[in-house]
Amino acid sequence: MNRADRHNETRDPNESSSSHQENRSYPSASENYKGIGPRPYSYRELANATDHFSNNVLLGEGGFGQVYMGFLDGKYCAIKKLKNLRDVLSEENLENEILVVSRVSHKNLVQLIGYCIDGANRLIVLEYCPNESLRSKLHEEGEILDWQKRMKIAIGSARGLEYLHEYCKPRIIHLDIKPDNILLDNEFEPKIADFGLALFFSDAATHVSKSTNKGTQVYADPMTTRTGKYSDKSDIYSFGVVLLELITGKEPMDKDNDIVNWANSRIKKALKGEYEGFVDSRLQTFDHEEMYQEMYRMIFCAKACVNRLPKSRPSMRRILLALEGNLPLENLCDEKDNKLRSSTIYKANPEEISPAATAGSNLFRLFNWMRKANRQPRGVKKEERAIPRQATGDGTEEETKNVIMPRQLPNQQWTTATNYDFSNNNIGSSLVHIPQMVYADVALVSGAGISHNRKFCYGYATSPGKGSSMEDFYETRIDSVDGEIVGLFGVFDGHGGARAAEYVKQNLFSNLIRHPKFISDTKSAIADAYNHTDSEFLKSENNQNSESGSTASTAILIGDRLLVANVGDSRAVTCRGGNAIAASRDHKPDRSDERQRIEDAGGFVTWAGTWKVGGVLAVSRAFGDRLLKQYVVADPEIQDEKIDSSLEFLILASYGLWDVVTNEEAVVMTKPIEDPELAAKSLLQEAYQRGSAYNITCIVVRFLANQGTPTTHDSRMI
Repeated sequence: MNRADRHNETRDPNESSSSHQENRSYPSASENYKGIGPRPYSYRELANATDHFSNNVLLGEGGFGQVYMGFLDGKYCAIKKLKNLRDVLSEENLENEILVVSRVSHKNLVQLIGYCIDGANRLIVLEYCPNESLRSKLHEEGEILDWQKRMKIAIGSARGLEYLHEYCKPRIIHLDIKPDNILLDNEFEPKIADFGLALFFSDAATHVSKSTNKGTQVYADPMTTRTGKYSDKSDIYSFGVVLLELITGKEPMDKDNDIVNWANSRIKKALKGEYEGFVDSRLQTFDHEEMYQEMYRMIFCAKACVNRLPKSRPSMRRILLALEGNLPLENLCDEKDNKLRSSTIYKANPEEISPAATAGSNLFRLFNWMRKANRQPRGVKKEERAIPRQATGDGTEEETKNVIMPRQLPNQQWTTATNYDFSNNNIGSSLVHIPQMVYADVALVSGAGISHNRKFCYGYATSPGKGSSMEDFYETRIDSVDGEIVGLFGVFDGHGGARAAEYVKQNLFSNLIRHPKFISDTKSAIADAYNHTDSEFLKSENNQNSESGSTASTAILIGDRLLVANVGDSRAVTCRGGNAIAASRDHKPDRSDERQRIEDAGGFVTWAGTWKVGGVLAVSRAFGDRLLKQYVVADPEIQDEKIDSSLEFLILASYGLWDVVTNEEAVVMTKPIEDPELAAKSLLQEAYQRGSAYNITCIVVRFLANQGTPTTHDSRMI
């Protein structure tokens, strides 16, 4: 998935003169709150919620003022009250916090509930975190944070900062990251708080210049403090100090020596595995190797974060990946590693590109991806390849010898390509298949088939369209399993390269029909096959940072049942009684149930030209996508319906079709075309005429009960 284009500005809008700030008048602040989304409260409401700001509910106090625990709208909250009511800088900080927090939403950022502007009173209402701050758990008497909680806090805080730095538009730098501003909920999930010093930071700007010193001294980047130039690397330094506190349990200042100077003389030994004297002695002995590896990763990240030179510090995204174990530590500071970009350009293996293709021949490029899509056995001569057999009805089989004269290409070359559907493990084939036709001038491949019991037939068409590479794959397969005729149809729409889609095509249905409960409990067998195929694909990938993924929309015909399973935004639509009926639901990140699932797993959904998981992926379920696997699952949604005389046909297609054609339009276009191959081709052609820029694959399955015997577009019978 491609990122939205970045703007070309080179200066950040926050870079304003100090004189402008000094000339701000106190009463003007209320104007800046107009239109803010969170709920406004009166001062009386907040006073009643805190027992008139009683010391009994005082949670904390700082230079800004006090924080009280309140009870509003049936739940507990934290109410932050500005202390110095006539201090312009404090007023600006509170105003800034409201403006920043009201526009962000992430599991690891504190949620803004409301605000109060009542005369001279300025207050904000935030979600309540019962475990208070990280500082209280690290440096005050009481329960000792175990290692698992510390690791959880480090990773969650990194996720929150990654969201601010990478996915907010414009980006946000916090500038006051410290344990006091990392709050902990009931489950010790961290939530970054106190955005009073935060700055907006455009994509193109390299820094934001401010004359006022920002942040708490021991956590502030020394280089930033000297130059007054703030960037995301300022937050990363502060985060490195927090990591050192999590590792060592030490206070940030010990007499005149800060924790960074203390660690610099000891961290090399720690990275050699000599943890004694560096790691918090209150931690219990690590009981398995994984904890040692986690500790090593955190120490390594801390060292990189507090590097003296800001440009040598890694991005927060890389830090998060390293903490999670998804990035080799030697690559932590290698910002040239394009494998972590949100958009991956798939490059074919040079051995798979013919000289004609490199010279720009669309024809040879077509046959190259067509060969990959159909997966003909390599190293076998054409005349040695198996010929599919058709059942005769008397228990014997005969060879299918349908020959179609290929169309003559402009260069006088004759070309034919035949898609043979092989059966594995002695599962009998019950397929009669029409060899596919290749239309080189429109780069379209199509074909058709019919089950020997004449209960259904199908046609398909596939094309790269305007895409620079082909990432769509398909499967059309009819087998006999335990005496049942089974139809297996699938469309697999790849992203980040073709590897995942190709793997799913090769393995999903084989895994399914081998499942011991395929006949007795087909639904559970489908779910197991999806997840098993996903797991095996991830294991097969040598590249640990691979972003290759694939959606899948599949239809299984078994007896009088049609089961449709899908992950992602490839789609299935049926025509029943002349009406278009959605047989699947798109898995989009903005679907309320999908967003909730993602956020519960620690992820987030943000707008980046469209709604995306982590600002990267526009689907919420898929095969592959290793780096997002915690949130982008391969659990299919399955719909089971009865095949009867009212069920006319089924359309399976990749996103490229549904981007420009509605369900109803697809059914209206397909209904009058009896030949399913022609119907599939017509849908592709219509989509490209409407401007679809994507690969498109389409399968049309017609149910033949009470519909007579099907014919193809050239009136040939099979």
